Amino acid sequence: AIRPHLARTVIAAVLSVPPARIADRLNAVAARFLDGLTLLGGPGTWAVVATASVATWTLEAATYWIVGVAFGLDLAPWVYLAVCGAANLTIAAPSTSGGIGPYEFFARETVVYFGVSAAAGTAYAIGLHAFVLLPVTLIGGALLWRHELSLGELVKVGQ
Repeated sequence: AIRPHLARTVIAAVLSVPPARIADRLNAVAARFLDGLTLLGGPGTWAVVATASVATWTLEAATYWIVGVAFGLDLAPWVYLAVCGAANLTIAAPSTSGGIGPYEFFARETVVYFGVSAAAGTAYAIGLHAFVLLPVTLIGGALLWRHELSLGELVKVGQ
């Protein structure tokens, strides 16, 4: 966003390697991505975005840590940043509603890697996901009900 010409030059260099038909598709995706970044404008906007991002990840990792303490996990606070990253990256790819399954698997595997038993890791991952997912789902449902909206109506509006 700050130096789009430089970004386009680097992308062109990288996309000179794959076959032309693949490079053309990737170049189109990269161009749309860079066009979207122009909304961020200058360094001040980037600073706000970076600060908000760090604050958000820190608060989420703190939530993971608090739930870990409640489950009696004896892990360093920084480990919960790894749990946060692993669990959230798994739900970035389409899978199940709410990421149920992949989220628990990777949250559990991360804490198990750092020395938690599989049973305690499984309980933590399920409890954590319920703690994170259920309030948002319930509040969303209550807001839909309050505004007399159905999920079908939302789908129609979104089309």
